[in-house]
Amino acid sequence: MFVHGYNLCKVTTLTALNKTTGKKFTKATNYKSFCIWSSGDGNYALQVDVHPLGYTEYGAYPIGKRPSGDVNSMISVPGASKAILVTHSHALTGRYARDVLGVYPQGVVSVSLIYATPLPTSTAVAVTRLVTHT
Repeated sequence: MFVHGYNLCKVTTLTALNKTTGKKFTKATNYKSFCIWSSGDGNYALQVDVHPLGYTEYGAYPIGKRPSGDVNSMISVPGASKAILVTHSHALTGRYARDVLGVYPQGVVSVSLIYATPLPTSTAVAVTRLVTHT
């Protein structure tokens, strides 16, 4: 998954993703450097992409509340040496959005979930585990 040009849509199946999230994703679209799974009604989207080691250290992810209303917090994701949960401000986006950035020996996996309904942290962690096979 960390090889340049790898089709990240291959990291899981729609069936596994639907089972893990409890939602109905109907399509996966490969954009060469990332993959987006989406529901037919447009209410749910999930994006997976990868970054080089050090990505979480660039200063964009200080722990705590940001002026934008986003909140960054440390979480535990099995298999990751470090993981950051970014909870985006619902007031700014009108959606429930969370990103999990997991640090692995090969690089950083970013899983972004954008939902029309509230999204539990446990779901974000479960999807991260699903796509990283941990």
